[in-house]
Amino acid sequence: MEAPITSNENWRAYGGGARLLELVCTGSWTPIQSQSDRSAYRVETRDGSCFVKYYRPAHWSGVARDFWVHRKPQRAYTLATQLAEHGISTPRPLALFLSSSLSGCQALLITEWIENAVDWRQGLLRLAAEDKGRKRVRAGLGSLAVLLGRLHRLGYYHGDLVGNLLCAESAAGWSAYLVDLEELHPRLSERRRVKNLEELGRGLLDLHVISLRERWEFLKVYGGEAGLAAERCRHLWRHGREVQRRRLADHEKRTARFG
Repeated sequence: MEAPITSNENWRAYGGGARLLELVCTGSWTPIQSQSDRSAYRVETRDGSCFVKYYRPAHWSGVARDFWVHRKPQRAYTLATQLAEHGISTPRPLALFLSSSLSGCQALLITEWIENAVDWRQGLLRLAAEDKGRKRVRAGLGSLAVLLGRLHRLGYYHGDLVGNLLCAESAAGWSAYLVDLEELHPRLSERRRVKNLEELGRGLLDLHVISLRERWEFLKVYGGEAGLAAERCRHLWRHGREVQRRRLADHEKRTARFG
């Protein structure tokens, strides 16, 4: 499909120039998902693919309009730049373009496109089925542990962690990517740290996929990147085992009731 915008509009550029805007506006846009105020696309340009999130015009007035439409993409661009500087795997931000006019304001957030990326749960299940030696499984889990540990060390937690994790395989091996930063929040607390880890436990690290040893290795790598003492890692390990036992017991009760 054609681009919903043109390069002739009054765009203000952050981190990108007129050439990138022209490439994106003349590229081929493939919809990925759409919400009431924004849509996501894969855009094929002459220089390759990129990911574009388009924030639609809001027909409000004045300062309130600019604040609400531009705030989310500005925050996401700033966070993506910060995470990249700290070695946290997220699609590299390429540019942010903002536009304001009497007819409404809009925004374009452009990042790199991660080739061959799949949902982390699908990727982990596929790896576990294919990788009999478990080397690639351990490498993928290590990448995920590094990502989450560094994120928490910076003081951030994610409100929908598993739903926004992708993995991709390259010549360097498997890598985890955090792809949507709008649910990224500051002021990490211990409760929120445990919530992110428990979310991974429910979504990714179940025992039928990951062994106890691999879970412990994941936690050790995570703790090292997050700056946690060894005793704190052991406490998290014991807490995780208890949560898992309760979850399995509840599952067995439900199965017996309806089975």
